[in-house]
Amino acid sequence: MHKMKPYIKGISEKIEHVCRSLNIKTVFTSTPTLKKHLMKVKTPTEKSKIKEVVYEIPFMDCSMVHVGKTGRTLDKRLKEHQNAVKRHMMRRMVLLYMHGTVNIM
Repeated sequence: MHKMKPYIKGISEKIEHVCRSLNIKTVFTSTPTLKKHLMKVKTPTEKSKIKEVVYEIPFMDCSMVHVGKTGRTLDKRLKEHQNAVKRHMMRRMVLLYMHGTVNIM
């Protein structure tokens, strides 16, 4: 049989001595400290929201990778990469259209 009680210095030792003679195992718990009452558990930050990261982006058409470092969040930096790719593709389409290689209409 087990009994769980809060630990009270001086009293808990006497209770444990009496319970042991009756073959009762006693477990004492600590009372909540001021730190426990005041402390808030911090929720973990999502990886994409962390600043100061090193990241790796694989190229789709070859085995190379782009490795970058940013002080901004990973989400923000990846969006910047996506926008840069879109801008590059649009510029390329305009150049090809101007040279008569691509017909947009």
